[in-house]
Amino acid sequence: ELSTPSTVLSLALSPQGGRLAAGFADGSATVWDLQHRRPLGTFHHQNLVSAIAFAGEDRLVTGSFDRSVRVWNIARPPMTGMLTALPHPARIRSMAFDYGGDRLATLCEGDDRVRLW
Repeated sequence: ELSTPSTVLSLALSPQGGRLAAGFADGSATVWDLQHRRPLGTFHHQNLVSAIAFAGEDRLVTGSFDRSVRVWNIARPPMTGMLTALPHPARIRSMAFDYGGDRLATLCEGDDRVRLW
């Protein structure tokens, strides 16, 4: 069991299963080391984090109702570096990576198009 700062809206396990990431209603996202049950880093958006995914073991991607998808460097603590922000026309509802973590698909609220990055 892990303590969370707000209502959990999205979850993802890292490909090797050693980390858990959660997106919250307060606009934050946290990555935990599951073996030691401790947080490794927290990231912030301006609105709730509705989607979250790992891209391999060294990148985390968060999608938010602030209309952005952000890619974070999580190779090792401290996990502070945002690599890029991808603006979207509406709130992010869902996203997924391919098996290799190279291609990202995103879906916005009220949109009938899937965007591939």
